[in-house]
Amino acid sequence: MVNNKISVPLTIFPKNRLGWIQIVEAVVAVLLVATVLLITINKGYIGKSDISESVYKTELSILREVQTNESLRKEIVNIQEGDLPLKGQDFPNDISDKIISRTPSYLTCVGAICDLEVTCELDSTSSEDIYAQSIIISESVAPICSNILCNGICCAPNKQSCVNQACSNQGHGNCDPGKFKCGSSNNCCLNGQDCVGDEHCCDKGQIWDASANDGAGACVGSSIVSRVLKLFCWTK
Repeated sequence: MVNNKISVPLTIFPKNRLGWIQIVEAVVAVLLVATVLLITINKGYIGKSDISESVYKTELSILREVQTNESLRKEIVNIQEGDLPLKGQDFPNDISDKIISRTPSYLTCVGAICDLEVTCELDSTSSEDIYAQSIIISESVAPICSNILCNGICCAPNKQSCVNQACSNQGHGNCDPGKFKCGSSNNCCLNGQDCVGDEHCCDKGQIWDASANDGAGACVGSSIVSRVLKLFCWTK
């Protein structure tokens, strides 16, 4: 009798099991390395998120101290427009000392004073994440917003407008970004100006005089002098 019985191997692994074990070990090692990297990256993002909130609160506190200090506020307001912006070595020493004295040990903070209609920028080549906050400095204590307050949020100076109760990169109405539509007119006022008489754009503190400028009308009166104090901070 012919025996046609076929022998079936009891394992899917080849005889050289050592090679398979080495492959499995390599795959497991790669997975472990990938897991460690993902955990590290996630921790980095979480850390940045936490520290950013703390830094912004610190900046806001320092800015408020300067804003509510009458002597420092007057010094900033009395800076001539032609001397702006002031930063670096030109930044006032007493204001710089105030900022340094209130800056936590883990941060480096510097200030800049700019005109209300100019975007304040920092001349820096730092590779660190830079956190910035700004505030209006006027003759009297002003709301804590360097541009336009929109539903409790400060929109980016000269870049955003308040549209539908939210900061938008589009202008308000048919206006360019950083401007808003003045009443029912087609006039676009700069953020920081007042819409007077539902159609005229005047600096804060001014009124519209229709008889001025040989009957053509003009904004008259002393405008409120305002400057922007901006704080830039980064970790050491």
